[in-house]
Amino acid sequence: MPPPVGFRIVLLPASREQINKLGKRLASGGGVSDDDLRALEELTVSHLTALELARPRVNGLAVDTGTAPLHITHRAKTTQTIIEKLRREQGMALARVQDLAGIRIVGAMRFDEQDMLAEEIARRFPADPREARTVNRRANPSHGYQAVHVIVSLDGITIEVQVRTLLQHVWADLMERLADRLGRQIRYGAPPVPPPGMNLDTAQTIVKGMMDISEDWAALGGQTAADPLVSASAEPLHVEQITEEIWRRVAGALRKSGIDL
Repeated sequence: MPPPVGFRIVLLPASREQINKLGKRLASGGGVSDDDLRALEELTVSHLTALELARPRVNGLAVDTGTAPLHITHRAKTTQTIIEKLRREQGMALARVQDLAGIRIVGAMRFDEQDMLAEEIARRFPADPREARTVNRRANPSHGYQAVHVIVSLDGITIEVQVRTLLQHVWADLMERLADRLGRQIRYGAPPVPPPGMNLDTAQTIVKGMMDISEDWAALGGQTAADPLVSASAEPLHVEQITEEIWRRVAGALRKSGIDL
């Protein structure tokens, strides 16, 4: 349950104005001073503290909503990832970045169950001070990425709770692995950079194929594919093994076509 009104759990290490000034310096390019890196580390620590306090609030979600077992993880962004984001999205205010701290919830669920989970999560995070806000990435996919995000506030610190169906999570994991090989920018719609031995057309075809898979899986309405590996009976507590096996299959099929990722 939330603490009594007025009880401070965790404090940001600086004012929002100071945090935004830090963000501008980090986004400007070039080297990062030791002082700025230290300030950014303090900011991530405060978000991690809030995240560890927020995490217990999502316990028991599967039981309370009647869904299949859920795989729940949490993490704070690394300083390097934050710097890259600020430089990629010029003009973004650091104090308004909503995913410095995140909780991820994955399960073999239908879209209606995904929406029900999002509503329950919002209920568990009453305004502190901001009301929870839902971002439906099914209705508005981000370059193929689909999920439902609930943006919550804990003592003024923003936490992004990602709710993913099993197929949405598998797709996102595959895209991350491809991005490691074709360039991180493909996650945001920029052209791939093919590795040695691969031409640009092939790389673009692979990325286009991922976009098509995203649409095809979305058409299933959250139901998992016929493959037993990702069937509704698959234990979501083993999602890492599931995504690893599917990546092995994808990479193997590409190798048979002469494409080595």
